[in-house]
Amino acid sequence: MTPVREPVRNACKVCAPLGACLALRGIRGAIALLHGGQGCSTYIRRYLIGHFREPCDIPASNFDESAAIFGGGGRLSAAIGNVDRQFSPALIGVATTCLAETIGDDVPALVASAIAGLGDKAPATVCVSTPSYRGTHAEGFHQTVRELIARFVKPLAREAGLVAVLPGLLSPADLRDLRDLISLTGHTPILLPDYGDSCDGGVWQGYEPLPDGPTGLQELARLGGAERVLALGGVLDPAVDGSALLAQRSGAELHRQEFPIGIRATDALFQALGGIPSALRAERSRLLDALVDGHKHVSQKRVALWGEVDLVVALAGFCWEVGLQPAICASGAEGGRLRERLEALRPSGAEAPLVLAESDFMSLEAAVREHDCQLLLGHAKGYQMARRLKLPLVRIGFPVHDRLGGGRLRCVGYRGALELFDRITDALIGHEQDSSPVGYMNF
Repeated sequence: MTPVREPVRNACKVCAPLGACLALRGIRGAIALLHGGQGCSTYIRRYLIGHFREPCDIPASNFDESAAIFGGGGRLSAAIGNVDRQFSPALIGVATTCLAETIGDDVPALVASAIAGLGDKAPATVCVSTPSYRGTHAEGFHQTVRELIARFVKPLAREAGLVAVLPGLLSPADLRDLRDLISLTGHTPILLPDYGDSCDGGVWQGYEPLPDGPTGLQELARLGGAERVLALGGVLDPAVDGSALLAQRSGAELHRQEFPIGIRATDALFQALGGIPSALRAERSRLLDALVDGHKHVSQKRVALWGEVDLVVALAGFCWEVGLQPAICASGAEGGRLRERLEALRPSGAEAPLVLAESDFMSLEAAVREHDCQLLLGHAKGYQMARRLKLPLVRIGFPVHDRLGGGRLRCVGYRGALELFDRITDALIGHEQDSSPVGYMNF
């Protein structure tokens, strides 16, 4: 008899088409088009704008009752024509929602028919199947990256020094840092996707409806000549995140690892690129010094982590490295590889964390109470839990709606790890001060 699962209440995830829309923000001149209801588009715009504080257009085919019964082909064709006329995009990425998938629309065929009607100047297209009942926002993100590779990357002659980077779901600030860090090794990086500018830009002179940035269709095509593929995250199967396909198409060497958060993981990234650049040795030394300075404040503090599985694994590794104890590791995604990667990173003798897969904040809060955690590390959907538990929350990941600068939170590289360590340490010190009856100060 199949066991009955408890209902999910406030899941530790966001919907799959949101991840597709975010990935497409990392392609210059691209726009995401949702095949589904207008409410899905509004919801996703609200999440992206609330986190990044940047405008973001996400048109939809706007299902009505007749489309839900007889199919949405006519609606999708009209939407593609409208998007082409109003935005003139280089690429339209069509992502499906639950409704379109449930009624069984043949989206690739519908898109091909609509594009054929636009003539020779029609934009490029890519289709991604992203119903929310079959994955998280992170999985929608990775599925979109894989479809972009399948659609646009073909084998090319080897381009010396070219590194294809699949950075995963990181902040815009982290993406910009990755570009700079890899460039310091003497290589030329192309990130897929790269929303480091489009989701955290400067002041506009006029409204810019399409994303800008260093990765467009031309750069996407160049990945077929890469001499090395770097896939960061390392939890998903290579066939899912697109790294295996990209390595196959380009004939390049593939290096996969968790996000470079902390000394060990950042060292591993640079070793894959020929060694630590001399310009970064001072940064590495400052990070080591900070870990020594702050060790007494963080040592053996028990932490609850949540977020995308790639981020949770990397953060757990960082916590073990600096002396924190990851007591709970939770994600809204399935947990098979999450458990496997955590076990591979766990130091000998360290306590194994409780792994909560396909989790929600109700079950996570109960586990935090039971496991006597002293710090919460994850995105802002955990704020109400932190408030009830009266525990410090260090915000990281997506979404961060209740603070300014979610798109500028850094954690990769030596400098990013130093900033993250300072935020963690200060949160613990501040909580101890606020909980003290005298509110002590150190002079």
